[in-house]
Amino acid sequence: EDLAALYFLQAKIKGIDEKWKMRVVFIDEVQDYSYFQLAALKAGLETDMFTMVGDLAQGIHSYRSLTEWQPVLSLFPRATYATLQKSYRTTIEIMDVANEILMQMDEDLPLVEPVVRHGKLPEFIAAESFDATIIQDVLVKIRDNQHQSIALICKTTEEAVQLIEQLEKSVIPAQLLDENSAIDQQKLLVIPSHLAKGLEFDAVILTSFDTPYDDNPLDRKLLYVALTRAMHELYLIGPSKEAFLMK
Repeated sequence: EDLAALYFLQAKIKGIDEKWKMRVVFIDEVQDYSYFQLAALKAGLETDMFTMVGDLAQGIHSYRSLTEWQPVLSLFPRATYATLQKSYRTTIEIMDVANEILMQMDEDLPLVEPVVRHGKLPEFIAAESFDATIIQDVLVKIRDNQHQSIALICKTTEEAVQLIEQLEKSVIPAQLLDENSAIDQQKLLVIPSHLAKGLEFDAVILTSFDTPYDDNPLDRKLLYVALTRAMHELYLIGPSKEAFLMK
């Protein structure tokens, strides 16, 4: 987090070597960048030709990154701005559920419009605690529909480690995904919500037991990210729909 300040000082005091300069910059997931990081890049590269793509609803690092677009508009006054609201990943039925969380966010964010692709309604399964037999039954249904990549997404890394241990005891092939893992689609991928951003799966099983999603800005965004990883099928397993901030 100090790199932007060091880079900015280098640019102002000694300058940036020409071989490291770029005329055009493209940044994806720009909501994870701070306003100062963008300002430092603009100063050091001596260009304002930036193309930036981001979604504030997925800004799970918002404690140190962008929470609104206005500062970016002020930093790049010559830029052309566009709001992209079309989702090509999820079905209409899954996006309806995700938009329910989007409407609860503090920021005034537009609802996401899915392409016209219908699918299976998301399914809520009531369970007071984690039960591997329920997971096994869901996996059979998903595999019967010819879907391959399946992720079980929980809230925290600690919970993901616990779930992996229980799945292994139940002889369900599973893999704990971390930042350096190669994905094995033959196994059920267990992922903490903060690592799910940027990924997509045929089907997602979302659990909420020992560490449910609380009604606060960060948890709403973590939940939104988890819900929008599913392309075709979505299952919510927990003691109540309120554990997923839903009515």
